[in-house]
Amino acid sequence: MGLMVPVLIFFLGPHVKEYLPADTPDNWAAIAAGVWRFIVRPIAVGGMLVGAAYTLFNMRKSLTRASAKHSLICARPPTSGRNFRAPSNT
Repeated sequence: MGLMVPVLIFFLGPHVKEYLPADTPDNWAAIAAGVWRFIVRPIAVGGMLVGAAYTLFNMRKSLTRASAKHSLICARPPTSGRNFRAPSNT
């Protein structure tokens, strides 16, 4: 579960139950699982989404350039059949 779970349990102390569902049992394993599921995991997923958006934003120029280049290649008329060679099956 990593380092975040024990750190959050330590710093939240007795207030940790306020951030977990009401039906969470009072044993340590259930509290640790609840902290992982309802606090740590959403923070991690949010961080990954922000990182993906940041990366795509920073790559926007090269992605646009590559997309334009690909669309120009696909928009070309087909070449005549004279230079076409069928792949060999050997």
